[in-house]
Amino acid sequence: MTGQPGELASGEAALELVGFSWEHGCDLFLLDGALLPPAFFDLSSGLAGELLQKFSNYQLRVAAVLPDVAPGERFREFMAETNRGRTFGLFTGLEAAQHWLLSSP
Repeated sequence: MTGQPGELASGEAALELVGFSWEHGCDLFLLDGALLPPAFFDLSSGLAGELLQKFSNYQLRVAAVLPDVAPGERFREFMAETNRGRTFGLFTGLEAAQHWLLSSP
């Protein structure tokens, strides 16, 4: 895994969540957005797409509560788009993330 320990800095790191999911019979994850490295917020890096693809392929539902960041316009559009789906959501508050994660697909 690249990046800081515990960061979701690669598709390989996302596969660690998949392994945990299978091991523990859990397909819902609520993440601290601090686990998302700066490259995640730079959509040109491709990291966000790579992670979302892994979550989708393995049918995980993941909500992340973002740290205090001021995302650019493109990233705000990405957030709105992902939150309309059922695989991955990005939220600025814990309650909204929990509600989305636990709502019926």
